[in-house]
Amino acid sequence: MKDIIPAKKQSPILGLTGMGGGVGSNLGGSAGSGEYIDDIFSTYLYNGTGGGASPNTDNGIDFAGEGGMVWFKPRTESYDHWILDTVRTKSKFLVGNTANPQVTVDANQASHPKISSFNNNGFTIQPNINTYINWGADWKMSTWSFRKCKKFFDIVTWTGSGSAQSIAHNLGSVPGFILVKNLTAQQNWFCYHRSMGNTKGMMWDEVDDESTSVGYWNNTSPTSTHFTVGSDNMMNGSGNSYIAYIFGHEEAVFGEDGAQSVISCGQYTGNGSTGDNGPTVNLGWEPQFIIIKAQDYQHSTETSWNVFDCWRGLPTHNGSWLANEKKVLWTNQVGVEQNEMGPEVNPNGFRINDNSNYTNRSGTKYIYIAIRRPDGYVGKPFEEGDANKVFGMATGMSADNYKASHVVNFPVDATFVDNDPTNGGGGWEADRWTRNRLTQNRCTKLNSTDGETSGGWSYFDYQDGWLNRQSMSYPNWTSNCFRRHKGFDVVMYRGTGSQQWINHTMNQKPEMIVVKARDWGSGAWTFYHKDLGSGNILRMNTTDPVMNDPVGFGAGDPFTKTQFRVNTDGHTNGAYDYVAYLWSSIAGVSKVGTYTGSNSSQTISLGFQPRMFLCKLITSGTNEYWVHFNSERGWNKLLMLNNANPQTTNAWVTPTASGITLVGDILSLSRENYTYIYYAHA
Repeated sequence: MKDIIPAKKQSPILGLTGMGGGVGSNLGGSAGSGEYIDDIFSTYLYNGTGGGASPNTDNGIDFAGEGGMVWFKPRTESYDHWILDTVRTKSKFLVGNTANPQVTVDANQASHPKISSFNNNGFTIQPNINTYINWGADWKMSTWSFRKCKKFFDIVTWTGSGSAQSIAHNLGSVPGFILVKNLTAQQNWFCYHRSMGNTKGMMWDEVDDESTSVGYWNNTSPTSTHFTVGSDNMMNGSGNSYIAYIFGHEEAVFGEDGAQSVISCGQYTGNGSTGDNGPTVNLGWEPQFIIIKAQDYQHSTETSWNVFDCWRGLPTHNGSWLANEKKVLWTNQVGVEQNEMGPEVNPNGFRINDNSNYTNRSGTKYIYIAIRRPDGYVGKPFEEGDANKVFGMATGMSADNYKASHVVNFPVDATFVDNDPTNGGGGWEADRWTRNRLTQNRCTKLNSTDGETSGGWSYFDYQDGWLNRQSMSYPNWTSNCFRRHKGFDVVMYRGTGSQQWINHTMNQKPEMIVVKARDWGSGAWTFYHKDLGSGNILRMNTTDPVMNDPVGFGAGDPFTKTQFRVNTDGHTNGAYDYVAYLWSSIAGVSKVGTYTGSNSSQTISLGFQPRMFLCKLITSGTNEYWVHFNSERGWNKLLMLNNANPQTTNAWVTPTASGITLVGDILSLSRENYTYIYYAHA
């Protein structure tokens, strides 16, 4: 059972949770040590094409070489869960929410999922055929892919004997969760979970609570090489064919250092409380995917298997204003995606901050399966040549509820929007809005102290960008879009009024941070940069000069490889909820730095050709704008981020193959002997 810790307690240094395990055969996929989570698990979202071309489903999973399983579910239509895998081949599928046996694909039935191939970077949906996984552009689909990999996931098949038998597997560690299906006969899906033990099990396609029988697992715990099935027809009827999907648990062999865990199968007990008082599960890392099921309570609907993931929507909040943005699907139902009160993720794990019976009935035990987000420890590193995978810009297109309006061809975790009101629009439309995946439809003005604003504006449940549904002149808005990785992170935290260290997930020392109180209408955007000096800060929503404010982040360096510090100032650590954006340099991708201006043209060496450049004068006692240039609007277009003024045409900067050239003697950019800080991205 996972530790349940008080909600306000900070966990130990991120990424050290996990248990060692033995090494097994490579027959179940390549060894786990050093594997990145992006290579072995994927939540991939797409829209159907209406039976035309195959949708893009390149999710980075090597099905062709390693094997695995993919699970489909329409999000916007009431149709089944479909499960296909490389062991049974693309022509066989299972319906995850029914007891039906395996089905062979019928080319004449639209209800059958049709895959033309499993590839080394995903799978291909059969083109030019109208099926329920490619019906139309208004069909939003979710897929979850699991690659066979030591200590993460394995697939085995066997023939039932009618009496207890031991089944060999190649997971290479003791399983945390096993999902079994009879392929031959009408039998429920049945599962083992380590928290229930070897005498109990539950049905995956029903709402029932746990039941006990020696016929399930023969009262025998699984090992790193075998699991045992009893005599029950759900897992061992004589002459029937069976398949099991086997999941690992907290084996610390993944990531860049080969010492991180990426999957946890645990249990918590509901307490019926809300907010900070709800049960908190300490994983040691931030999850991207969570399944939760009531273990010892049964209800006709409230004990469904709840499936959450951060790509469809799993925002972090306190209170009820984002309660309807937690997107859930149920493994035992055909129903469409619902807005439910679900878990709140954080860098240490997740917290249940509502009292819904689905996830937090007082005294009820809940089991969960959690998979780690691709952070700086276990995510694939982005290096020189990868800049367009973590940063992109897009000028908005017309609103469409089914397509992203700002397309950058990667999942967007945060964005700030440039708007030029000279091309139409004004007032709020001219503001510099920030948005992020962890707050979904909440947005905040970068040029103001206002708190977050609610509204059905921001949707990040797209694989290729994000959607702004606000009715306005979209072509005026240019998004600067970021993906979380080693060079960028987004962190939500609760202020305490006392100095605290907050975990981040970069696995690298940040060099720049900006913090804003989300629910305080007078909270400034408080900014720290490695070259400002001890205790010095800037207010990003003003032209104010550098000020010494050690109560904001504290004196000295407020960063470590795993945490950042906030001190006692209300702008960074009062009785409010906060958002922090953190950046760091990645060679060939991004750079945080400083330079001294000149009275003539000068070139700043970056090590790459920039697509975006932001700078601010920091010479003592001098007020000046935050100036921003990017290639999307054109390098001769200047916007100030601290106000809502229109962009101006100023041919002040020119990108080079390895840096940026600045016109000399410009106060906001390059005045002789004045000092400037900057952030640039390739």
